[in-house]
Amino acid sequence: MNWIESEQACGRFDIVIAFIYQSSSVTAAYLADLDWPENVHVICNAFWDFRIDAPSAKDTTFARVKQSGSVSLTAMSGPHRDQIQDATGCRFAAIPNPPPLVSDARFYELLRAAALDKAERYQRLAPTVFLPGLQSAGKGKEITEDFVASSACKEMAARILVRDRQHLLSEEQPATQLGNLRYLIDSFSDSEIIGFYRQADVAALPYTSDVFGVRTSGALVDCMMSGVVPVVFPGTWLAHICTQFDFGIVCAGQTAAAMSDGINAALADLPAQRHRIFFAAIRYMSENSWGRFLELLLEQGGQGPALEAVRETSWSFLETARKAEVILLEGGADLPTLSADSERWRLVSELFENPFEYMMAEQPETR
Repeated sequence: MNWIESEQACGRFDIVIAFIYQSSSVTAAYLADLDWPENVHVICNAFWDFRIDAPSAKDTTFARVKQSGSVSLTAMSGPHRDQIQDATGCRFAAIPNPPPLVSDARFYELLRAAALDKAERYQRLAPTVFLPGLQSAGKGKEITEDFVASSACKEMAARILVRDRQHLLSEEQPATQLGNLRYLIDSFSDSEIIGFYRQADVAALPYTSDVFGVRTSGALVDCMMSGVVPVVFPGTWLAHICTQFDFGIVCAGQTAAAMSDGINAALADLPAQRHRIFFAAIRYMSENSWGRFLELLLEQGGQGPALEAVRETSWSFLETARKAEVILLEGGADLPTLSADSERWRLVSELFENPFEYMMAEQPETR
């Protein structure tokens, strides 16, 4: 609230909507007890509520948020929404999951380019398998460790790239001893990560159901954008999306051997798999674009005459009249760094035909 007041957002805009992605029902309940200005609405995504124990059904936290007029809670996915409802009796809206690294327009540009690039690569280069995970719990560190040490990996007719920024797996070995395996051990920019996906044909995402049963994965969306065939584990949100939109390979189990079999199945059928993922990406984006995401934020922003006036106008209200400001926050650490030249601000501005020049002029520069 102090940050919103320091930005004088309440005086500059009829509506201020703050969305916090890495949030929880506990945070939302705490914020719901605060005294918010009438034109501010805070939306907390239930990122840390991906495990809901049975006692939560008797917890009043979710119900308190449900009754709040200033604070809303969103579920990460359709399965997450259903899980919360089953456990607590409260039903919340599920957010769309747009591409995390690019705008809607850029997504389609890269999708089209990938369709052409992959067809050319298939004719002249050995395939590449990319493992982009390992940075947090539930992303299959032990499974990946078993896989890269296995004979199945060493005998695979493909180059294998493993992103291992924190040196969780890689060892100091000469490249000549690694065979078809390469570790990516540095930090990379968004554009460099997109480049790795564009080089790949298959991506192994051994995310496990204990963490990713309802939790979403931007890596899966990156696969669609880049024409990369994902290999995923059953019982996860990733498998749910692959089944719903008919693309990728869902493994038979959550083991290194099952992942190897899934990768080989994808490699054996690359042209057909690429064809499926191209059309799946278009269908997915029809439901999960940044435009749909912003529509949901406005829907969650409460009732009240000011918001109703915003809803009745076209999207051009953001550039012709200072009717609303939408603030997208990854978490509390974003507050000191949010500015007009930030990547997140660019993602929002690219949804519209023209940049918000007058807004950008008013934002402080980040040094």
